[in-house]
Amino acid sequence: MRPAPSATARARALAVLALVHVARGDVASALSASADALDLAERAGVESGESLVYSARASALAAAGAPNAATVRELGRRRLLDRAAAIADPSLRASFLNVPENANLLASP
Repeated sequence: MRPAPSATARARALAVLALVHVARGDVASALSASADALDLAERAGVESGESLVYSARASALAAAGAPNAATVRELGRRRLLDRAAAIADPSLRASFLNVPENANLLASP
């Protein structure tokens, strides 16, 4: 019997699934998967992969034409920058911000 996936792994998987749905044009499925990912991340206190979750949710909302897509993306950015500010070493902080999913969240419109 397989162990249950961790909240982090499940939230990340749902976020990736949401992005696949966005790419395929399946907005309803993207909205559902991204909402589940964000809900799980918030309930479980997931930090690893949080940028991916917020990016996926914002992308799904944007694909649906929802006016709160930019607000969700900005919340994700603020949470990311708050975590980065807690890293005292400037080179480690820069490295953290350059992780692809973090850099993508910061660079996206």
